[in-house]
Amino acid sequence: MKLKFLLCFIFLLNGPTWARSKLPALKIPNLKIKSFETDGCSAYPDGNPFTSTHEWLHCCIAHDMRYWIGGTLEQKKFADEELGKCIKAETTPGHGDLMEAGVAIGGSAHFPTGWRWGYGWNRLMPYQKLSSRNTLEVATKFDSILHALNSEKQKGHINYRQVYYLIIKYEELREEFSAYREVNMGNDHKMKEESLDEMPDRTEFILDLLN
Repeated sequence: MKLKFLLCFIFLLNGPTWARSKLPALKIPNLKIKSFETDGCSAYPDGNPFTSTHEWLHCCIAHDMRYWIGGTLEQKKFADEELGKCIKAETTPGHGDLMEAGVAIGGSAHFPTGWRWGYGWNRLMPYQKLSSRNTLEVATKFDSILHALNSEKQKGHINYRQVYYLIIKYEELREEFSAYREVNMGNDHKMKEESLDEMPDRTEFILDLLN
């Protein structure tokens, strides 16, 4: 009975993907995205609570990078699967499955939490593709991810291996976002030019992070 209730709850929470894909994207006025921030694994430990370490914190930060932006339900599922894989590599398969299941429900875009899907936006964002204006908003704040990573490194929360993993995930996401931006902007060259707002010393900043 409890299992049936849980399955119904998940279905109602996320809704049928095929139905939502046929609906036009909602236009939400005055949408702004804040600079990237991470609270690690949110209400869950960042590592073994008995050793005060942060063994899987990097998994949660990489997960937050994608949650910060938001997007479609399919993109959320991919982010959750990536978290599960990372946790499994650091701990056990069961632990990875547990955390993946937890964020699948607890990270819903419909909950007004600080760790929801699309939490970077000042309003609740439904599961949908980013508009050209949303894309521009993200582009102007994208490299704030690097500043957040540097902050975590300076606090001693992540080690060299974890920083390296996060830089790889940052570059993967950046490449995906750049490709999406090119398609989403279409022939609007003015918006394309405006959106190319990146750190002038981005490469040097990354190299410093890896030192």
